[in-house]
Amino acid sequence: MTDTRLARREDGGALSVVPTFAITLAQARERVKAMQEFVKEMMVDGVDFGRIQGIQKPTLLKPGAEKLCDIYGFQKTVEVTHRVEDWDQGFFMYEVKVTLTSNASGYVEAEGVGSCNRREKR
Repeated sequence: MTDTRLARREDGGALSVVPTFAITLAQARERVKAMQEFVKEMMVDGVDFGRIQGIQKPTLLKPGAEKLCDIYGFQKTVEVTHRVEDWDQGFFMYEVKVTLTSNASGYVEAEGVGSCNRREKR
């Protein structure tokens, strides 16, 4: 027996499970164009983005990420979720969670977790 409760709307009609675009192609083009103009006019090579040895494409750096958060209206919250600081052995490890909250709505828009340690090569 197939459970069809998730495949029906409240009015009994079929529920589409295939997502549709939230914006038109014209709106998408405008957003991409605006972002390209922002990068060209506001982002500084070597400050906001740069090249990391061994990586071909430019990498977004922290100052550039902060500029993007500002133009998109995100509040950043940084939390160290785990740390190891072994001064005798010279080993240090940090795990950090960053939360982006919309200034307009107050909703959490994104979260990311990253980590680094002293033994990493880059």
